[in-house]
Amino acid sequence: MNTKWIKLACIGLTFFTVACNNEEDPIASENLGIVEMFSPGADADQEVKDIYNEYGAWIRTSANSVAELANAIIYEDGLMAARGSFENLDDASKPEVYAYMEAFLSNVSPKFAKTYFPQDFFFLKSFSTYTAQNMLTIGRNRIIIAWPNQMAGSIPVTDPEEHYYQDSVLTTTLWGNLVGMITPRMEEDLLPDFIAAGKMYDGGEAIDNINNQFKTDNDTVAYENAVADLTREGGFITSSGSRDFRTDIGNYIELLATESYDNIKKDYLDDSPARTMKYEIVVKWLKDSFDWDIQAAGNKFRTEYDAYKATLPPPAPDEGSDESEETE
Repeated sequence: MNTKWIKLACIGLTFFTVACNNEEDPIASENLGIVEMFSPGADADQEVKDIYNEYGAWIRTSANSVAELANAIIYEDGLMAARGSFENLDDASKPEVYAYMEAFLSNVSPKFAKTYFPQDFFFLKSFSTYTAQNMLTIGRNRIIIAWPNQMAGSIPVTDPEEHYYQDSVLTTTLWGNLVGMITPRMEEDLLPDFIAAGKMYDGGEAIDNINNQFKTDNDTVAYENAVADLTREGGFITSSGSRDFRTDIGNYIELLATESYDNIKKDYLDDSPARTMKYEIVVKWLKDSFDWDIQAAGNKFRTEYDAYKATLPPPAPDEGSDESEETE
């Protein structure tokens, strides 16, 4: 066989191997003689090296071209490649990003992060496809985040070390995107007891029927009651969880990582034995398998966020409301 094709085959095999599982550091095999392209370089900031070594997450703040940005491991975002543009992060903003990521990752166990998280966390001053973007996932191994973020409801960065807890819009959006990258790595038979604790998944048949009925009768109360029955009896956090295991488990992870036990109990567990069983199974699995107390992370997020909200001035009354007419 031609030597050129042998080398290309080896490189392709290496890319395939490192992309399938993030549990081990995804570096090229020394035996193949390929440069290590999947980890911070020797000249990277120490914070970047430390976070990568502990969590397997590579914080990247610059790219040389749109092609480089659009190409994650074995996956290319075609729209980004064809229409994309970007501006690298300013040096002055890098410590803010490092502080945010350190706070975020301190709420996740290193073993879970190395097993399921994407490798590349790209923070850029701005980036776009057709229009400006705030957050974008590319395959399972790259997420791009605009910093500071400009999505509706997000807040300016005033305290980088606390921003993870203060900007609930950014943090919940980050978790929502991450579970979409995490759960495809999870096999359907990962947690059979979790699946058996609720109703079997139906590919969306039940919620589709509810939606179709609402289109027919436009009865909001009946629609809300039907959705509540589906989620309560089935053990789902959202109606979308009835579709498949990955959506269901993702809903639980996202909720537990960002909400207190007291609120979860009140809103989801007290009226649903199925959700209570699923909750207990998820918490135990994450603790036993990854040494991750996810509920402690959710409790901390809620406590810190509520403390931050308490420092804010009350919202201005709506113009014309009775309150706006009162005088001191």
